[in-house]
Amino acid sequence: MADPQVEPAKKLKRTAIKTSSSPQKPKVLKHKQGSVVENQALEESEDSDDNANQLQAPLTFEENSNTSFDSDSQPEDILNVLLTDEDSCEMEVEESSPDPIQRRLAENFLPRTIEITGKINVDCVLIPICALLNSGGGVLVITIADYSKCENPFKKLDVFWQKLETRLESMIQPSSCNEVFDRVIKQDRIILFIKAPNHWCTMKYNLILPGESKKLVPSFRNTVELLLNKPVGKKKKFSYCKVRLEKLPPLPERYLYEQKLDFHESKNIQLKHFESDNGILHNNNRTQHDKIVEQISAFANGSGGIILIGVKDDGTVLGQNLDSEGNRKEDVKERVELIVQGMKWSCTPESNLHWKVDFIPVGQDKECCYVIAISVAGMKGGVFTKSPKSYELRPGDDGEETIHLLEFKEWKQRILCGTNMLQNESKAMREVNKKFNALSISDRVLLTVKGSVGKIRESFFTVGKGCPISPKGFESNLPEAAQLVIRRLQEMSSRGRNRALLVASRSLNSSINGKSLSVDGVICDLLLFNAELGGLHLFTLCDSETDEQFLSYSHATAKALKKALVTIGGCHEQFYIVHHVVPCRAPAPTEQIGQLFPDSRYPQEYDLEKPRDKINKILESLVIILATVTVPSPLSNKQGISFLNLLTKEQFQLVYQEIDYHRELWIKGVAGSGKTLVAVEFVKELRRRHPNLKQDEILYVCENKGIRQQISNHGICQCVCRATFMLRKDWSEVKHIVMDEVQSYRDGDRERDGDNWLQKAKKVVRQHSIENPGYLWLFIDKNQINHCHPTAIPLEREQVPDFRLRRVIRNSKRIVEFASKICLDKNAAKDIEMGHDLKEKK
Repeated sequence: MADPQVEPAKKLKRTAIKTSSSPQKPKVLKHKQGSVVENQALEESEDSDDNANQLQAPLTFEENSNTSFDSDSQPEDILNVLLTDEDSCEMEVEESSPDPIQRRLAENFLPRTIEITGKINVDCVLIPICALLNSGGGVLVITIADYSKCENPFKKLDVFWQKLETRLESMIQPSSCNEVFDRVIKQDRIILFIKAPNHWCTMKYNLILPGESKKLVPSFRNTVELLLNKPVGKKKKFSYCKVRLEKLPPLPERYLYEQKLDFHESKNIQLKHFESDNGILHNNNRTQHDKIVEQISAFANGSGGIILIGVKDDGTVLGQNLDSEGNRKEDVKERVELIVQGMKWSCTPESNLHWKVDFIPVGQDKECCYVIAISVAGMKGGVFTKSPKSYELRPGDDGEETIHLLEFKEWKQRILCGTNMLQNESKAMREVNKKFNALSISDRVLLTVKGSVGKIRESFFTVGKGCPISPKGFESNLPEAAQLVIRRLQEMSSRGRNRALLVASRSLNSSINGKSLSVDGVICDLLLFNAELGGLHLFTLCDSETDEQFLSYSHATAKALKKALVTIGGCHEQFYIVHHVVPCRAPAPTEQIGQLFPDSRYPQEYDLEKPRDKINKILESLVIILATVTVPSPLSNKQGISFLNLLTKEQFQLVYQEIDYHRELWIKGVAGSGKTLVAVEFVKELRRRHPNLKQDEILYVCENKGIRQQISNHGICQCVCRATFMLRKDWSEVKHIVMDEVQSYRDGDRERDGDNWLQKAKKVVRQHSIENPGYLWLFIDKNQINHCHPTAIPLEREQVPDFRLRRVIRNSKRIVEFASKICLDKNAAKDIEMGHDLKEKK
């Protein structure tokens, strides 16, 4: 059967669905190995209008609370008013809760239409489910087109779901359906809430394993084990051979016609006979072609084997006639080679090394009659019939996300993303890896120093009474109206024993994507963590009346944040984000907030209340998003994985908190404490906060040529040495200055008025505004002074305000211990903390 065509989600007409006047949480029934059963108690209402919001043919599933749909207790429609624009594949929802703003779900959303009469094809549903599973989760709305035509639709739907469930269980291994899916059944619709698992999902592996009596379909673990079982180190001729061809059973020189063989089919021998001799193994003959492809895969993934073509299943030798044009020995061998080359191997398959074809004549007056013997070596690394079927969502040319089929190489990288990647490492490397926490995300493994994420969360992102805001003091630089909104949110979240947290950012969208996204009029984003409000609530504060651009921005930010928390932050909790826009120039901005409610469209499993540590796990994922820095690691390259360079607690405080307090700041720290790292992240944060800030408006000054080149490669600012800074007279475009490795500066090339480099820098950042100067951050380590020239560095008591980085990450423990005894002054040595317990080899 041909593969179903993958295309962007088709648009639905606008559809209005009646809702009841009192919104309530929908009852979502977990499926438990049982099948769909008819609810005999439901009686159809005589009033068709009143019945529009009821299940005409309900589907009930077992649930922990033993709750089922009945005639007296109907679930609130999960969609309420479903508005699906013909020009958009996203779902707009008008809620019945008293929220003045129509909000779309901040999720990946795909609609699909199916028919449950006639031949059932579940692939049209499996493909979008697979894409959602691999793209951070989302919502799939399945519309049953022929629902009203069915005399017994629930029975038909039962058959459909049983067939679908079997495939789903295979696709999400090693996870279970209860862990991944939540469903709401509504008349002619199935709304499927999908939580992304912590591993890659594959719809079909196209990988065969050998069995004694039949070919076997592999599990997720089987596939990973095969892929990981590959040669290590320098590759030799037979490196990929697990069982070489010469180790297979020997072949006779000749068979007799109708001879009975004294062996049966097994894991190493398969017998085939094709009735038609016309074009053996030709591409046009898909049945023959597919059987041989699958058998080659099975033998290669086992201990090797031989396919004897021309022998019946009972062992009777008949042979295949190879005497016609286009069906001679050389033609068959060429077709076998094409079959082999069209498969996916762990190496380049070579004839007579990994596979071979022999033609054994069949005697007794049978000219040009042969048994075709295809021998296959047992291989390491897995052999696939073709590229596996695995999908994800990717932005198309028009910016809309479409379903994308992965190529073999990228699929292999994704499925191996996990701690299993480390199992083939040396004993020494495994000991090092024990000191890290492994986090499996979308396309790589991230290793973090144990406890580092938790320390940042505990220091900056802790829910508490009074609803604290993080970063601390963020609101002080906002307009008064925005401050009023923040105080109002804090008051609303501080009632009774309620504990909450506001996470603030000039643009969460920019923080997530690492790019400056310019949206004029957006003041800031506020992310509210409050377990009593169901999910997370994102508030976009803008400086004008509500309009479409702010609604679009807020929705895009919420959707990007949800996806990033899963795919980048590694969060695998069930949760949702509701987005709001608050215009701060309205007559009464605090009244624009209105009443806050849980989003009744989501299942109860998506609420923040349970389990108790759900909020902390989401916050830790947020820490990973905000505190991750992209610095190449030699160890990452060596292991083929990524070590997560995470800002320390102090570094995080500098980038996200001190930036709100100090325009001029001296940052001090010993070698390895991450001064240059912070300098780069500080510049990035500046540009995230001020999207219109240009590259040449930030100046980075450093004497070290190598460091300057690295910073320049980021393309975030202009980079010069101290001499260039002093000799060039016009810096009129510059607004902010970062001075790194200040201990290496010399006092030379002064201005005509006698200004040294520090005095000149202070003038440059004040040239645009004396009352509101630009940033001047200076990074220094007096223990690294390597010259005896005058420096113009002020006395330490004059280096104020200052901030000290005490935690060492880049250097090993032995190096720090040695430096503390020999190189560092006593005060600096006393202040040092190790950010890990790694020791290099002696």
